[in-house]
Amino acid sequence: MADAKTRVTSTKKRAEKAMPNHQLKEARQMRGWSQQYVANQIGADYYYLSRWERGTASPSPYYRQKLCELFEKNAYELGFLQEKPVGEGLEGAVESGTLHPARTEDMLYSFVLPATGEPLGREDMLASLTAQLCLEPAQRMCALYGLPGVGKTTLAAALFTQSRILDHFRDGFLWANVGTQPNPLAVFSRWGRLLGISDAEAARFTSIEAWSQALHLAIGSRRLLIVLDDVWRSEDALVFKIAGAHCAYVVTTRFSTVALQVAGTGAVAVPELPESVSLSLLERLVPSLVACEPQAAHKLIRSVGGLPLALTLVGKYLQVEMHSGQPRRLFTALARLHTAEERLRLSAPQALYERSPSVSHNEPITLQSILAVSDHLLPAEAQETLRALAVFPAKPDTFSEEAALEVSRTSTSTLDILSDMGLIESVGIGRYTLHQVIADYARVHQRSQIPYARLVAYFLQLVTAQETDYERMEVESNNVLAALEAATTLGLHADFIQLTHASMRFWVERGLYALAMTHLEKAREFAEREQETSTLLRILLHLGNVALKQGKYDQASQQLQQGLVLMQGDEDWELTCDMQILLGRTALFQCQYQSADAYLQQGVALARQHGDTQRLGAVLKSLGAGANEQGQYALAETYFKESLDLVRQGQDVVLLIELLTCMGQNASFQGDYAQAEVSWQEALVLARTIGYRHALSILLGNLGATAMELGHYAQAEAYLREALANSRQMENREFACADLGNLGAVFLEQEEYSQAYRSLEEALDLTRQTKNIWLLCGVLNYWGELHLRCPSLDINIAEIAFGEVYELASVGLQDYKAEALFGLGRVALRQGNVSDARRLGQESLAILDVIGNRTRTKVAEWLKTLPAQETEIE
Repeated sequence: MADAKTRVTSTKKRAEKAMPNHQLKEARQMRGWSQQYVANQIGADYYYLSRWERGTASPSPYYRQKLCELFEKNAYELGFLQEKPVGEGLEGAVESGTLHPARTEDMLYSFVLPATGEPLGREDMLASLTAQLCLEPAQRMCALYGLPGVGKTTLAAALFTQSRILDHFRDGFLWANVGTQPNPLAVFSRWGRLLGISDAEAARFTSIEAWSQALHLAIGSRRLLIVLDDVWRSEDALVFKIAGAHCAYVVTTRFSTVALQVAGTGAVAVPELPESVSLSLLERLVPSLVACEPQAAHKLIRSVGGLPLALTLVGKYLQVEMHSGQPRRLFTALARLHTAEERLRLSAPQALYERSPSVSHNEPITLQSILAVSDHLLPAEAQETLRALAVFPAKPDTFSEEAALEVSRTSTSTLDILSDMGLIESVGIGRYTLHQVIADYARVHQRSQIPYARLVAYFLQLVTAQETDYERMEVESNNVLAALEAATTLGLHADFIQLTHASMRFWVERGLYALAMTHLEKAREFAEREQETSTLLRILLHLGNVALKQGKYDQASQQLQQGLVLMQGDEDWELTCDMQILLGRTALFQCQYQSADAYLQQGVALARQHGDTQRLGAVLKSLGAGANEQGQYALAETYFKESLDLVRQGQDVVLLIELLTCMGQNASFQGDYAQAEVSWQEALVLARTIGYRHALSILLGNLGATAMELGHYAQAEAYLREALANSRQMENREFACADLGNLGAVFLEQEEYSQAYRSLEEALDLTRQTKNIWLLCGVLNYWGELHLRCPSLDINIAEIAFGEVYELASVGLQDYKAEALFGLGRVALRQGNVSDARRLGQESLAILDVIGNRTRTKVAEWLKTLPAQETEIE
C-alpha cells in the first residue's frame, strides 16, 4: 500500500495533468445556470461542480446520469467520456483513490435497455442478482449463462444502473471482454492504469502471475465489482480472479458448464423473453407494426424464439423499412423476414459494447456471425450432428435422445458436446430441444437430405409399433408431422401413406379432424397416382370415419360408397367388415334404421365367420346404439351385454369407452340414473386417461343431462360447460349443439328464462345447419318447453316446435314422438282444450309404456291432474 507521501505526490501529478471540461461548462453557461443551481438540481455540493469543470475530478455514475438528464445530453456531449481505441475494456478512471465507471452510459442505452436503464423483462432477475451481490458475506462469483444474443451482457451492464450496487461497490468496477482468445496481459495493463499503477511499474510486470499479484495489492480492501464478459473456458475466468475479499465477480458465458464451474450455486440461467415481453420490446421499436399487424408481430416473435438480439435486429430493420410510410415496403420486409436465411443475415449499427467480443470488429453483428463462433469451434462430427438435429421441430417441441442418435447416427458423447456448448438444451431425462434461431442456422447449413429420410423411417417404425401409446404419441405428435412433411418433400409417398394410417387413430381420438383430413386427402392423391387399390380403400375408410365424426354424413356416405364400388372382388374380409360397420353407423346418424341394420348384420356375419371378437364387439355395439334410438331398450341391452363380454377380452380401450357410453345411455333412457352414472364414470376415467376428446364431450354432456334430471343444477352446468368448451375446441358443431341445448334446459329448469332462450336459440340455429334429425328433435323439444313454460313467450311457437318434432320423429324415433305428443297435449291444455290434451297425453303414454322410457311416469302423473269431466279452461 502507498504511504501518505506517495498519495499526496500522486494527487499533485493528477492535478497537473487535469484537463478542463469545457463541454460541461459551456452547457451550463448556455443555459444561464450557476454552478450552485446545477448542484442543487442534482443534489450535490456546489464545489463538486467546480472540480468537474476544472477537470480535477470526475462525477460518479450516479451524478453523471443526473447531469445527463438535467442537460438532456449524453456523457460524450458533456465531456465525461473520450473515445477509446477499439478493443479497450469497459472500466473507469481512478480519482482520489476511487474507481469510477467511465463508460456506464454506453450500457444504459444498450439495445435491450429502456430509458430507465433496466433490461426489459429482466427486472426480477436484476433485483435477485443485485441482492446476491450485495449480501454480507456476498456471493462473490455470479455467472450468467444462456444463448448468444439472449442479453447476458446487457443484464450485467444494467447492474451499474442500480443505486444499491453503486453504493455497495463504492470504489467502482472493472470490465474485461474475454472472448474466445482472451488477452489477460492487455486487460491487466489497462486495469493497472485505472488502479494507479504507473507506466514505469507496469513495465516490470511481464507475466500474468506478476500482474495478478500487483493488481491484488493495488485493489487491497477496495469494494469493486468485476465483470468478465463472454467467457468460453472456466480457466479463462479464473485467470482474472485477482481481487480481494470485498470484491465480487459477474461472469457472462454461453455455457452452463462454465457457469457452474466458476460460480457453483451462483450460476444463473438467462432465458429467452416470453412472448408478452417480446411483444413489448418489438412495440418499443416498431409500435405501428404491433398496432396494425398484430398477427405478423406475433409470428415474427415466434420465428426468433424470444431472443432479444434477434428481436432488436428485426425491429431496427422494420424501423428503416417503415420510415417512408409506404405499406408496400412493410409487406415486402415482412415477406423477407419469413425466410430463415434473411433473418440470420440481418444486421444493424451497434455501439462498441453491444458487440460480442468473440466476433471480429470488421464483421457486422448478425445472428449468423454470433452463432458461427460456436459452430466453428465444434468438432466436425458435432457440426454434422447439429445440422442433422435441425430436422426436428424447434423449441418448444422436444425430441428424444433415441431419435437424435438415429437421425444423426452419432454418439451420446457428441450430444453432450452440443449440450455443453449450449447449442441443444436438455429438457428432462432423455429429451432435448433446439432453439428456433439455432435450428434456422443449422438448416441453412445442411448439406444432406439423409437425416430427413432417417427421420421418416424412425417415426414410421415408432408410430406403427406404438399407435395406442397415447402418452408417447402426444409427446411425439409434432415430430410425426415433421416426418410427414419430410416424406412429402423427399417423395416417399408409400412411407407418407403408412405413417398417416398409423397416426389416424391418435388424431381422431384427439379430435384433430382437420389435421387428419389434410393428410388423408394428400395420401389419397398419392394412392390414386400409384393406382394402389387396397391402399386407397383404407384411406377412403378413414375419410369416411373422420367425416362421420365431424357430422358430415353425406360426405361420409360418399367416401364409403366409393369404397364399396372399389371393393368389388376384393377378398380382404377385415376391410369389408370395417366398411360395413362404418356404413351402418353413418345410416344410424341419418336415422335410416333399415339400411343401418342391413349393413351391420353383414358385419356381424363376417366377424362371427372369422372369429374376430373385437370387430364383433364393435358391430354389436352399433346395433345396440340403433336399438336405443328406436326405443328398443331390451334389445339394445342384449346387444350391449354380448358386446361387453367380447370387448373386455381385448385391448381396445376406445371401443370399451364407446360401449360403456352406449350402455349408460340405455340405462338413462329407462330411468336408471345410478347405473347410467356407473357406466359413464368408468368411461370418463378411461377417456381422460387416453385423451379421447370425442368421447369426453359425449360423456360430459350425458352426465350433465342426468344431473339436470336429478335436480343437481350446479353440477349439471359444470359438466355441460366443460363439454361445450371441449366440443368447440374440436370444432364439432353437433356436440356443441347438444351441449348448448342441455345448458338451455338446465336454465329452463331453474326458470332462468333469458339465459335459457339465448342458449337454445343458438343451439337451434346451429342444429338446423346439420342433418342430424335426432339432435334436432331434442333441441326443438327444449325450445317448445321454453315457450310453453315462460309466460312472456308465445305459446303458438311451442305448438309449432312440438309439431315439427312429431313429424321428424316419424322416421322411427319413438321416444321423441312420445315427447312431442306430451308437449302438444300440454299446449292444448293451456289453450283450454282438455279433450285434446287427454288424447294426446294418452297417445304419448302408450308409446312410452311400450318402449319403457323414463318419461312415462311424468306423463302418467300429468294425466291424473286433468279434470275428470271435460271443461273449458279460461
